[in-house]
Amino acid sequence: MDKSTEREAAILRKRRIELGMTQMDVALNAGLQLQHYQNYEYGTRQLSKATAILVLRICAVLELDPYEVVFGTSKDWIKRMICPPSNIRPHRNVLSGLLMFLFYCR
Repeated sequence: MDKSTEREAAILRKRRIELGMTQMDVALNAGLQLQHYQNYEYGTRQLSKATAILVLRICAVLELDPYEVVFGTSKDWIKRMICPPSNIRPHRNVLSGLLMFLFYCR
């Protein structure tokens, strides 16, 4: 498991516990099967590589900033989307979904 996957998993787990929710609560409220959500919380799957809609649904249930979860900080997410390091390509589904989210939430 790489560092970003570990970071995402830790954020999900910590926030779920802070809210007093079970994994089943999060999964049901996000419209997922339990095992699907567990894959993200255990670090088996990387949330930042999921579809934008899925990221937004999980973050909404856990009352998290999706930019902080996906990019690691909420302050420079625009810079990372517009000018990523040359060796890193942001995941297309996440970027297109985030842009749609911003457009419709103005």
